[in-house]
Amino acid sequence: MTNREEAELIFKEELVYIKSDDTKQFVLDCFEELTPDYFWETAASSSGKYHPKIANRKHGLIVHVKLCVWWGRKLAESFYKYDMDVIVAALLLHDLQKFGLEMSVHDGKSTLANYTSTHGMLLAVQMRQLLKDQGKTVGFGKLETITACVGLHMGRWTDELLGDKWIKEYRDNNNVHIVQLADYCASRKVGEKMEELNRWDFPGRTAII
Repeated sequence: MTNREEAELIFKEELVYIKSDDTKQFVLDCFEELTPDYFWETAASSSGKYHPKIANRKHGLIVHVKLCVWWGRKLAESFYKYDMDVIVAALLLHDLQKFGLEMSVHDGKSTLANYTSTHGMLLAVQMRQLLKDQGKTVGFGKLETITACVGLHMGRWTDELLGDKWIKEYRDNNNVHIVQLADYCASRKVGEKMEELNRWDFPGRTAII
């Protein structure tokens, strides 16, 4: 099965939210051309420190991506202006090369130095090059906005020196903010906090019988 076919099968539910055929095609092209083998198998966190339990297991990175798309759609509802195609597309692609082009065969760790701050921007550079290779216009359009969302999705932890100057024009774009927030929310261990609150009792409260 090709990467494109894998993506169409695994992310069938999420791809439905992309209405533009050109956008959906670009997403599938990125999956086909830029997906490392480990993406389909690995956990979302190499250390287990961040991300909820459900994403820190086999196929966890895929679970994280699905959760990101859910968060992105929910967060967008609170914004006046956004492009759902851009948000869903960017979140499907944002961690495609989270740990570099390949994982270490020795310890299963990332081969990408400082991957937290570098993986988004490095992927964005490749996505923009793919657009150029396909002869598509590169300039403030939907596909480039998707690329910017991917490049900037780590927010203040992004190493912007790895990208081109154009991407800085998108810092205040609503779509970029939504993608960044969706990724951040999806990486928090909210389940553990909910379990803690489920055990919590109001201090000094007397039960009413």
